[in-house]
Amino acid sequence: MTTAMMVVVENGNVGHLYKSQTTPNGLQVPPQLPPVTPQLSPVPGSKRRNSLQVSRRTVSLDDVPEDEDAHRWSEHIKEKRVSRRTGRQDTQEDDSKVLVGTKVDEGHVNYITAYNMLTGIRFTVSRTNAKVDRELSDADFAARHKFSFDITGNELTPSAKYDFKFKDYAPWVFRHLRAKFDIDPAEYLMSLTSKYILSELGSPGKSGSFFYFSRDYKYIIKTIHHAEHCFLRKVLKDYYQHVEKNPNTLLSQFYGLHRVKMPYGRKIHFVVMNNLFPPHRDIHGTYDLKGSTMGRDYDESKLQSNPRATLKDLNWLRRDMKLEFGPHKKDIFIRQMEKDVALLQKLKIMDYSLLVGIHDLSRGNEDGLRDKTLQVFQPGLDKNEENPQGSLIRTPSKLEHARRVRELRESVKKERPVPMEAATDIMPDEANRTGFFYKDDGGFRATNLDNTAGPKIYYLGIIDCLTRYNTVKKAEHFWKGMGGHEPEISPIPPQRYGERFIRFIERTTKSSDLTEKERESADGAPLGAVTTSPIDTALPAISESPSLPR
Repeated sequence: MTTAMMVVVENGNVGHLYKSQTTPNGLQVPPQLPPVTPQLSPVPGSKRRNSLQVSRRTVSLDDVPEDEDAHRWSEHIKEKRVSRRTGRQDTQEDDSKVLVGTKVDEGHVNYITAYNMLTGIRFTVSRTNAKVDRELSDADFAARHKFSFDITGNELTPSAKYDFKFKDYAPWVFRHLRAKFDIDPAEYLMSLTSKYILSELGSPGKSGSFFYFSRDYKYIIKTIHHAEHCFLRKVLKDYYQHVEKNPNTLLSQFYGLHRVKMPYGRKIHFVVMNNLFPPHRDIHGTYDLKGSTMGRDYDESKLQSNPRATLKDLNWLRRDMKLEFGPHKKDIFIRQMEKDVALLQKLKIMDYSLLVGIHDLSRGNEDGLRDKTLQVFQPGLDKNEENPQGSLIRTPSKLEHARRVRELRESVKKERPVPMEAATDIMPDEANRTGFFYKDDGGFRATNLDNTAGPKIYYLGIIDCLTRYNTVKKAEHFWKGMGGHEPEISPIPPQRYGERFIRFIERTTKSSDLTEKERESADGAPLGAVTTSPIDTALPAISESPSLPR
């Protein structure tokens, strides 16, 4: 065993010497050290260690020289903050306006109804799209699912602000229809329910139905009568098969069929449809064409107070209006219309019409409709409840919008959905529509004889396709047709109605340069020549030609 010496240094002073021993095996036995008692203060006479912290000193701001770059940068930040505050004020002023109709807020008589409609749509569409897609069966066309919403919620439905019952009809069929019309489920829910935006027309239409427009002016929620609701369910399979064979159909596009009922209130049936008119273009003329003349006139003296009124057949003929399509586009347009009308004739439907919206490219958007905003209201907030983002403001940023889209994507389980570019309340900069008749900036552009582009864009669609030729219409046909006015009235049997409708549209569809040539030849006609009026040309007697002239 060997012995080694060890010196202990304590507090900078050399302490005692201690011996450590090593065994023959090479193991070292530590020396026996005395217990160390902790000291809370340095040993008297020892040297205190200097602090490693940098000594502080007070510096006056007046001693710092002014940096010109920093001054300019601070002024820039101040101006940016002022502009943001001004922008928020302008936004709140813009939010007091609506593009069409009146806003639906908590003071509106239909506020609760609109809120419940959107709540039910959001839940049922998310619920259906959250499942794996599958093929349709016959049972899907007759399916109906009923849900009860209340303030507490249950295992099937989330909590809602009001108590109501919601019924969803044929959800799988309408899911496939939305896919065939290239409607992304996340974008669909964002448009309808992201801010629960709705705008309502001031008064119901002739049928008593109310129209509500979505936040981006792309979708329409239309209330329908119970008879129309039952009829749509009855013909839904024929409609689906027609859309499957004719993806570019001109018929109204149906995206959902629902029913809402408040406690001790009536049942309200409604459909979600496409809005033919674009959000980014001014519509300089709107016409509703049926091919009949009796009662189909709008008093044009009222256009001063209502310049955006929908005109009718006699106004169209009196103004000598035309659908200015060249031979190629005219042929495609008429052929598709014949296919659509053939379906309506098969289903015994009449009283439909062609809705025409005209945008004049030479005038552009000088009326400034696309810069106006729709009114919004935030769901789930009371008037006395503070909104952290402020009431009636635009979405703060694209990042916030992207977050909401991600949440909806997770909800609907859709592969690679395409969200909207921006979630602001101003009108979008593009139509974002698909289909042959919507390819020209959301519409169908006019062409000349040589198929060169014309100066107008037409927005077209066959609307009001749920009126059947029933006993009431037969009696109306008998009453109005007395006196030999049958070719001029609207309620006639579906077969003749479709023939007259196509004939009227076909004879008023011609290119502008061809119209000019016809006018020049008419001006050069000799005196005393017999000429026909536009009405006689456009509306020949049905009995003269039972088949469609081509």
